[in-house]
Amino acid sequence: MLREVGDDGLEGKVLGDRYQIDHELGRGAMGVVYRGHRIKDGRPVAIKVIHHRLLTTPTMSERFVREAELAAKLSHKNLVGVLDVGELPDGRRWIVLELARGPNLAEVIKHGPVAAPRAIAILRQLCDGLEHAHRAGLVHRDLKPANIVIECDAAGVEVPQIIDFGIAVIDDASERLTRSGLVLGTPAYMAPEQAAGGKLDHRCDQYALGAIAYEMLAGVAPFRGRGADVARAHVDQQVPPIAIRIDALLEAIIRKMLAKRPDDRFTNVRAVNQMLELLASDRNRAAALLGMPVGEHAIPARRRTPAAVPVVRPRRARWPWVAGAGVGVLAGAIVIAATWPASVPSTQAVHLRPITPAPRRSCRCSGSSRVIRSWSHRASHRHARCRWLIPPRNRSSIATSRSRRGSSRRPPARRRAAMSRPPGSG
Repeated sequence: MLREVGDDGLEGKVLGDRYQIDHELGRGAMGVVYRGHRIKDGRPVAIKVIHHRLLTTPTMSERFVREAELAAKLSHKNLVGVLDVGELPDGRRWIVLELARGPNLAEVIKHGPVAAPRAIAILRQLCDGLEHAHRAGLVHRDLKPANIVIECDAAGVEVPQIIDFGIAVIDDASERLTRSGLVLGTPAYMAPEQAAGGKLDHRCDQYALGAIAYEMLAGVAPFRGRGADVARAHVDQQVPPIAIRIDALLEAIIRKMLAKRPDDRFTNVRAVNQMLELLASDRNRAAALLGMPVGEHAIPARRRTPAAVPVVRPRRARWPWVAGAGVGVLAGAIVIAATWPASVPSTQAVHLRPITPAPRRSCRCSGSSRVIRSWSHRASHRHARCRWLIPPRNRSSIATSRSRRGSSRRPPARRRAAMSRPPGSG
């Protein structure tokens, strides 16, 4: 980013005899952020010096001072308060903010999509902070993950805090910082009316919050690319569906926050907070308010087990089943032993006759006859197996084949005569 004249050499300078600049923390579209401390008690603070090009007329400069003073009156746990405001000798304005300790939401999203319960908890707290500012008549207009710092309280609960409310605009003002045609904001989270240079109200913050919720759950912003192309996409294109499977009601809430027309969004961020609360308390009512089928979304979406956490299922104890089976077998053996008779009664005695093998008939057939008989037995056995393995043919084909072979299966006359001789005859 190009450095403006006068941005360098502020380290060590004292602002308003009250704050001293230590070193630079970063640069953005609005100005340069420094780390400093209050000279009176050494309290660490964040000092933001606004770019001179943003305050080109005395009217804008005065309006900026009034908005910063109004932001200084905000007191909420989810808002980083404005402590002081002043002016440098060259005409640039500076704002002193509370120093938020902790990573910003953009750094958290870099590690991957945020789990739905954690994202909902962050969104609900951001709604509380925005509602407090909107009631005071302030619109942030540059809400993005880099302007949300995640801190932890004494109990270890995450507390998101919104920063940069000192450069917000008053909701009911007729003159705005965009009067000269300069559109401020980050294109990836810019509402369509903001990208088109239209009139802004608190609903542009709701659109930016919906884009932040989309990025937390999907891991990427709704539209990516060059700044002008992304801003045009927010105006002309529909937001693509979230690639990761999430609760259908939660995705419907985010899509309503990202509606193109401000009138199609929720009335305010308080309504968004109430709808997020209904996800856990009354899903049927939430589905009805969103215009979705009630029965299909009455059951919460099934939670996915993180890939990094192994699932350990407890093993069931098997010894009760083994012990029960052993007792049953033992009881059965006892009953059988008790009812089994000691001896067989005489009236029921069984007389077994010895089995004597039948006398073997001598065969006076020649050796060739024995070979033929053995071959015939084996052939018939194989034919039986083949008939069992292969489906039989129809009856007409069987009859035809028998007629061709001849119906007689009687042995030759010499073999028939040899077989008909009585045993012992010559």
